Amino acid sequence: GTPKDLNHLDYLAVPINRITESVKSFPVPVRFRRQEEVVKLPSTPAFFRLAGYFLAEGSTNERGYLNFSFGIHERKLIDDVKRLLRETLGVTKVDEFPYERNHGLSLVVSSARLARAFRQLFGESAATRRIPQWMMLETPEKQRELILGVFRGDGNYYNQLNKHGRKEIFRLSTISPVLARQLRDVLLRLGIVAFLNTRSRRHEGRQTMY
Repeated sequence: GTPKDLNHLDYLAVPINRITESVKSFPVPVRFRRQEEVVKLPSTPAFFRLAGYFLAEGSTNERGYLNFSFGIHERKLIDDVKRLLRETLGVTKVDEFPYERNHGLSLVVSSARLARAFRQLFGESAATRRIPQWMMLETPEKQRELILGVFRGDGNYYNQLNKHGRKEIFRLSTISPVLARQLRDVLLRLGIVAFLNTRSRRHEGRQTMY
């Protein structure tokens, strides 16, 4: 059916995928120096939080760099990402590049293997960000950490009084329509009902925000 077929007091149901398949690690095949290699990523709550940070604030480039972008004042988050990189992936060298122009800071990991693995798993750009299927089926314990990472990176808390009363919401924002729907599905698995809104920013020359 279509919306025109709906009647007053009809209900719309959203299916919740209750299947849980947990793994200890996930192999990602990548090409490195013209050879096939496998990057093994740990399927742990800590890695899921790191993945959440990447989905919100991360990027990769062709030269083999993994980047996380923060505001210069977000020292707790910066240190958390550095700790997670060390604990989950054994990355000990993380460079910090501050940008005075916008009070930002980039965390940069020089690793072609990791950059290619993250690119393959989570999408090549902010607009094509996605959660891989194996993470969509993982345990609530891990998925909670994923949501936490995304929220700390791209989320905000809104609490204001308006003419209809108090409006209090937690918002996650992304320009990836796929990621927006996946985040809603993960939240439903965690027993949290989320609503999906779209905001066109065409007049600003920018991509639609979900």
